[in-house]
Amino acid sequence: MTVSHWLLFAMQRLANVPADKRDDVIATLPQACPHSNCTTGMGCRAYVASVVGSAVEQKRRICEARHHIRRGCNTPDKVNQLMKTVAGIRGQAAAELLRADMRAEWKTRNTWLRGGM
Repeated sequence: MTVSHWLLFAMQRLANVPADKRDDVIATLPQACPHSNCTTGMGCRAYVASVVGSAVEQKRRICEARHHIRRGCNTPDKVNQLMKTVAGIRGQAAAELLRADMRAEWKTRNTWLRGGM
């Protein structure tokens, strides 16, 4: 079991920080954990970045966009319905971000559908 003394602290601080500023907050965390029972094996900063950093969020967004494309959300009507649903749950900005991500992934779908990243 991994013990990270800084993860809860970082999650609380990052809750009110815009996504584009999260890496700046993570950079303020100590590189090595001062606690003797920390078992992350990579240091506080690296561990928190691997859990909530912008690279993780970008990967999540790519996976979500590809998921919807794979599930057949590839016509204007289906995409509009999805955007309406997402906007109702997460807001219009999140829906537009998903639409942009889906468009970007649609352009590269031949690569990732064949197993490439």
